[in-house]
Formats: sequence, C-alpha cells, structure tokens
Amino acid sequence: LVRSSESRAQQFSTSASVRLQRMVWGGDAASSEGGAWGPPMTLLTIDAIVQVVTGLAALHSPCALAAVISVLWLPYAYSYIHGVDIWHLAPGSEDWNLLFIKWIIVNAAAAMPILLLTALQLGPKLVNGVAFLLNIILAGNILWTLAVDEEDTIAKLNAVQAVMLTISLALQVFTLWCRGDPLAEMSSDGKVVYFYTTSTLWVVSYTIWNFVFASAGGLEGSSQVLYYLCFMAFLAHATGNAKSFGFYFGFTRSITLGMHLSVKSSAGLFPYFVDGPQDPPLDQYWFILFTVYANLLLTCVIIGFDLERLWGARHDKSPAELTGLSDILSALLVSAAFKRPPPPPPHMGNTIAWSMLRSSEADSAAYEAIWIHVGGLGEAEMDVGERGE
Repeated sequence: LVRSSESRAQQFSTSASVRLQRMVWGGDAASSEGGAWGPPMTLLTIDAIVQVVTGLAALHSPCALAAVISVLWLPYAYSYIHGVDIWHLAPGSEDWNLLFIKWIIVNAAAAMPILLLTALQLGPKLVNGVAFLLNIILAGNILWTLAVDEEDTIAKLNAVQAVMLTISLALQVFTLWCRGDPLAEMSSDGKVVYFYTTSTLWVVSYTIWNFVFASAGGLEGSSQVLYYLCFMAFLAHATGNAKSFGFYFGFTRSITLGMHLSVKSSAGLFPYFVDGPQDPPLDQYWFILFTVYANLLLTCVIIGFDLERLWGARHDKSPAELTGLSDILSALLVSAAFKRPPPPPPHMGNTIAWSMLRSSEADSAAYEAIWIHVGGLGEAEMDVGERGE
C-alpha cells in the first residue's frame, strides 16, 4: 500500500496539472516544515490584503481599479523583453503562453468590462450586450483548462465536468433569451451587476470543479476559490440578499481571480518567492475521485433543471407554471412516506391544480382529493360530487 501510494503521488506530481499549478501558484514542490513564517506566508498575506482592497475598490472606485488592472500586464512584458522566467517558466514557452492567455481572459476580457459597467453606469441594453460577451468569456475560462494535457483519471473526469458546466451555462443563456428576460441587471445603487445565468447550484458545482483543478498542486492553489465566495457573501449581506446568491458570481469571480493571478504572476519574478519552500501536491486520490463523481451527478441534475426551464421558455410557460423535477421528486417521497396526497409545491401558479387519488383503498373509490393553490387564499379540499363534473 505504501509503495502504491508513493507511486501514485510521484505520477501525480509530474502531471501537467501540477506543472500548471506550479507556474501559477509557486515553484518547486519541496515542503518545509516548522517555522512561524516564510515566503509562502508572505505571498498569501499580500494576496489576501490585495483581495480586500480590490473588493472595496470595486464597489467605491471601479474606475481606479480598472486603471490598475490595465497595467498589470507589465510583469509579462518585463519577463518577455528581459528573458526573465516567471515561476521557472521561460518566456515564450508553452506554459508561459498559457499563463499569459489566462491573464488576458480573466483581466482584459472580463474584469475590466465589468468594472466599466458600474463606472460608466451603462444602460440596460449595453449591460445585456456586455453580459452576453462575459458569458462567452466565462465559458472560455472554463474550457481553457482543457488545454492542460492530462493523463490521470481525476483530471479526465474533471475535464468532462468542465464541458458540462459550459453546456449548462449555454442553456441558461438560451432560456433567458427565449423568455425575453435580461442576462444581467444593474443594482439600484449602480454598484453591483447581477448576472442571471449562474444559479446557486451551478456555482456550487463550479466551485467543486475549480477546487479539484486548482488544488492539484497543493491547497494554496485553491485560495482563490475562497476569495470569490467571501466576496459573494459580503455583497449578499451588503445588498440585503436582494438576489439569489448565485447571481453575485459573475461580478465577483473575474475581479478576484484577475487580481489573484496578477499577484501570483508578479511574485514569480522574485527569487524570494520562486526559490522558497512550497507545500507538496495534495495526495488524496480516492476522496477527490469520489468528489468528482458526486459533482458530475450534481451537474447532470443541474442540466436537467436547465432543460426543463428551457422547455418552459420555448412553450411560453412562466417559471411559476413549471412544477419542476425537484417538486416531482418531493411529491413522490411525501406520498410514499405518509401514504397520502402531497400538498402542491409552494411556487405553483394561481390556476395550477395538483390532484392525486388517495392511496387508502377504503377512500379511493368514493373520494378524490384535489388540492388547489390560489394565490394567498390557501388550500381547499373538495369532494368529487361538489365539483359538478
């Protein structure tokens, strides 16, 4: 078992995923135990402080933050002109190019347009136009991970997860189009943009997928996951939970990831960080594999919900008129457990009737229970004879 574990750890540590994580999060995977401080702690502390300042600037000085982001490509220019490696990546090499492309996708194509939306207070049409482009950028950022050539089972399954997340995102965009609903909307104070294409369930699945990918080279790589979750929670609290939690994702993700990537890339030019000790790759194969399988199942359910909503949009059904897969499952469970007809789902429309024969054999021949949910009037049971039909 020990030899098997060591062999698996050695194979995983030399995979392309770990190479990619090292080029973004740190240098060699040599661990250094003991001590109260070190280069990794310095870098993590700087990164955390930058994230706090970035969050405040995004809300109160979006123009200033956009100006700062516009010059954060300079470390790459310095690396290329002077031939200086970034995290041991030679300028112009395949991995160096992948890192620079990542910076362009996250910062230039996503973070800056979002900040300009709030800074310039653009109208609804322009907000929706930019939101459409940002959904394409989000899909591209997810599919960018497929450029990492993987050989282990976890990475291959996680790549399938990336494709499924992209499909779900496309279904959400198409559904909102069919309904004529906006893809995004500015908050009343003009400080936050709500993106309606990322449900809370989708964000949960995305977070698990991203954690598996980012933590391949060590838990330090997953710190960027905590940043956008904390920023989302802060915005939800600051706005009084005005919108669903997942709708804060689009505004927070690109800004936090962009600054995180810029800090890490800049640090990769300094030997203090590059040659410092790093945590070894995370070797939790079976637990992570189970997590990936569970997340694939969750994404299948999410895509099922997406297809249901798309079907409703194509057939002119409002969200309130769709019973929903989750409601059907709940109804079946309640009926099986309590041997009686379940009440209607709480979100059903004013004219939707939910009927089911009583499961009791003594009553089923003479009585049918029909539950009618009418706005705020409550529920009523009516005898078959009293219905007049």
